[in-house]
Amino acid sequence: LVVDEIEHLINHYGVRHFEIIDDTFTVNRHHVEALCDEIVARNLGPKINAWCFSRVDRADPRFLAKMKNAGINWVFMGLESGNDTVLLGVNKRQTVDGIKRAVDAVHTAGIHVGGNFVFGLPEDTLASMGQTLALARELNVEYANFFIMMAYPGARLRETAVGALPQRWSQYGFFTPDALPLCNARVTAREIIEFRDRSFMNYFSGERYQALIEEKFGAGTLRFLRERVLSLRIERSVA
Repeated sequence: LVVDEIEHLINHYGVRHFEIIDDTFTVNRHHVEALCDEIVARNLGPKINAWCFSRVDRADPRFLAKMKNAGINWVFMGLESGNDTVLLGVNKRQTVDGIKRAVDAVHTAGIHVGGNFVFGLPEDTLASMGQTLALARELNVEYANFFIMMAYPGARLRETAVGALPQRWSQYGFFTPDALPLCNARVTAREIIEFRDRSFMNYFSGERYQALIEEKFGAGTLRFLRERVLSLRIERSVA
């Protein structure tokens, strides 16, 4: 039924780009393989450019190849941190070595990687956040999200927060001027914000990253990055 809908959107509306919004698409291997096999059987893979969410421990070469053949060209994973102690502190059940192997497996399948990194995790320090940025630069994935730790309403982290918590909805926005991340005993909210914004510029302006973008996506994409993204600055007002 899902592939019926995909085929209908392609044939009747010319839709090509799809987001698979499952929280973690690759959790159920049987589900992944059955869906991809049906897409391939109908010869829809070349007509699709899709992306999905996965996990480091679900980067299985067996179905990554099937995903690529089914038109899934991007996989976003929660890589989170470049420090094993920080990863353990948020119960990620993954290591830096495992992260590297997972990214290699996805790339080997010919799939682009979106890496999600977080600054300000409970065990973070300025040094560990530096390790996270260093890991991101080493992996040099096709896109990197640099998030800041937030204590949303209802989250257990609010109960142990050591600093001020957001009082306005705008303060929960990652890119709003008054964004207020969760700090810990070792790094302040301002330090986290400033580190995140520097990391964004550091990563996307990197020579190695820009060479990757030009090679994989062309000079037009690189020009867009330089002229329409890196030319902008986020104004912050965190105390």
